[in-house]
Amino acid sequence: MTTAGTPRNLPAARELLGIALMAMTGWLVFGAVQAGRPDRYFLAALLLAGALALLGRRGGIVTTFLIIATAVIAAFARAGSMAVAPSELLVVAVAGGATLIAAGVFYAARGKGWLLAAPAALGVLVVAALAFGAIRNALPPVDNRSVYVEMDDGTRLATDYRLPRGYDGIPRPTIITYTRYHRSSRLRFPFNLIFSTESGNTRRLIDAGYAVVVVDVRGAGASFGSRPREFFQREVEDYPRIVDWVIAQPWSNGIVGAEGVSYGGTAAELLMLRGHPAVKAIAGQYSLFDAYDDAAFPGGLENTHITTAWGQMLRALDLNQPPPGVPWLGRLAWAGVRPVDGPDGERLLAQAIEEHRRSYDFSDGLEDIEFRDDRLSGRAVFDGSPASYLSAWKENRTPLLLVSGWLDGAYQASAFKKLANSNNPDMYLLIGPWDHGPATSIDPCGYRPNARRGNRSSFTLPFYDHYLRDIPNGYEQQPRLRYYMLCGGEWHASQTWPPSAEIRRLYLTGEALVTTLPGNPGARQHVVDSSETSGPASRWASLVRVPGTGLPTGYGDRTGQSEQLASFTSPPLQQALELAGHPHLKLNLESSEPDGALIAYLEDVAPDGTVRYVTEGVVRLGSRAADPSPRYEDYGPVRSHLRADFKAMPTGEPVPIELGLLPVAYRFDAGHRIRLSLAGADSDNFGAPTEKTPVYRIHWGPERPSSLVLPLEKSDPTVWHRPEQEYPDASR
Repeated sequence: MTTAGTPRNLPAARELLGIALMAMTGWLVFGAVQAGRPDRYFLAALLLAGALALLGRRGGIVTTFLIIATAVIAAFARAGSMAVAPSELLVVAVAGGATLIAAGVFYAARGKGWLLAAPAALGVLVVAALAFGAIRNALPPVDNRSVYVEMDDGTRLATDYRLPRGYDGIPRPTIITYTRYHRSSRLRFPFNLIFSTESGNTRRLIDAGYAVVVVDVRGAGASFGSRPREFFQREVEDYPRIVDWVIAQPWSNGIVGAEGVSYGGTAAELLMLRGHPAVKAIAGQYSLFDAYDDAAFPGGLENTHITTAWGQMLRALDLNQPPPGVPWLGRLAWAGVRPVDGPDGERLLAQAIEEHRRSYDFSDGLEDIEFRDDRLSGRAVFDGSPASYLSAWKENRTPLLLVSGWLDGAYQASAFKKLANSNNPDMYLLIGPWDHGPATSIDPCGYRPNARRGNRSSFTLPFYDHYLRDIPNGYEQQPRLRYYMLCGGEWHASQTWPPSAEIRRLYLTGEALVTTLPGNPGARQHVVDSSETSGPASRWASLVRVPGTGLPTGYGDRTGQSEQLASFTSPPLQQALELAGHPHLKLNLESSEPDGALIAYLEDVAPDGTVRYVTEGVVRLGSRAADPSPRYEDYGPVRSHLRADFKAMPTGEPVPIELGLLPVAYRFDAGHRIRLSLAGADSDNFGAPTEKTPVYRIHWGPERPSSLVLPLEKSDPTVWHRPEQEYPDASR
């Protein structure tokens, strides 16, 4: 029976909302225990307080019991036992106590009205959260200490070494990261009470029995020195000297691995090439091989995200300023790089930042750079990347795990180049549905459980455990290549790349892609529009994403862009078609200008007309010629990109151009059509090589055929299961 003026469905709605909050609380608690994230308990506590208020005393008792049971189940699922750390038990106690107090305050104040009760309960939780933050910062599970390590020339590098709080004194293997982006940051009050800058990856490595060392490279972060360019010789010489310091510490057992994402991944690989005997395994994640062709000037075209946005970010970080584009709240919270420990930390940091002012400015320094051999500070800008140490790369035998994503700029191509130029029997590649590092799934067909990124350590720990700790987890029996099939939802495995020699060749004619060579010659004109673009959320933009800024990587429905380009489309597929490899385009192209850009997009056209991006290839027309003596092996034409090899396009004459598209594994469903779209600009991602916009004519026919070659997946591919499924006994 309801009282007058009370809606009949209000109690039912309140109960449904309470049950929904209870379910959300259980989900959060399960995730907090599984991931080892104590800070998530307080959000769960907030939701639990709401559930208790809505469900009443009896419902509250049942809810509390279910949440405790959920935590116990999660703990058993996490490690087969009650694997809850003491710090987590403290958080559970504080969060639970705060929730009960908040619920009590709520019930006591409810008699005076909801407007008083709800803020009172929320206030208790906010105060408790701030108190928890202070406790967490005072007693973190990781003991992070920071010192200066002096190099042989007197330059001091800021170095963090991280061990478990209450370290037992037993020496352990060490994982080193060399970073360009600050080894550790500070947060201002009160943000430092609520948030932590400690990475979950660090905590998981330490929980698994490793020490972690993170170093600001020379001229960056809190380290002293200045920088004439990236990956310069003196910087790379510092890497093994840090290893010497590590293995001399009492907490080191003399065994070292190295890892990193992006710059740090490349730095780890450069350490590997120095041949230090203590370095036993490397995990290079989202890292490059050829800095010119894979990052700054793909195909000879200027990637403005690298040459401008990345350079501006580096300059800001080197001067201890927030990078451009960071939202106002991030600027308010961020207090810069963490000084080393000790009373002189702030003073030494100020001196180091002053030395950074003498470094080159990457974005300004590249204004006059177009070709691979253009020089800055007396040396070619891109000489420091791993491709410059090709003989050492070929001879290296240090176990190496490479991780990248299908939309990780061109870094998945970097990973395959590393494979093609190596004789290392212990090299493994993992290519997932990700972009540059921290993204979730970028599968254009939507999220699938198998596409989740998971923790970095879920991939690296089985590798480290095998090669650094001699744990017999069978890692050496893993297939050499593991890759996700976009729009297929499965992981495949292979010992070779491409996994199959089978191809499908499609010929360009009119507006179509056909399987037989056209009998009659023809040509199609495309007037380049300088506003042509693949959008601001491209694979290239993902290389320079400051946390808290930018768009999630993806191309969405490309129907509008595709219609503005020179597109060639196949008939509907009679059955599904899976690709795995590097698509290859052979084009007879005529241009009205001596230079220009050519961008080829491979697309998937669904029956409803939706157009999905699959992959792309880019080339500067003046640098189109393949190098007769390529500097390294690749799966398509290798170009020198030297200034002397620039060759203008002959006006009014078709020229054969070969273009390798970036590698991909992708499933076209039955009924879908394959489309090739050709553009002459990508205004959101590449600088125009010439001020004039050209007119292109694409030729076809028996004498001037233009064709697209698609690499096919094996008809019976090996399906692979992810590491956390494969290694139940490996370190968590």
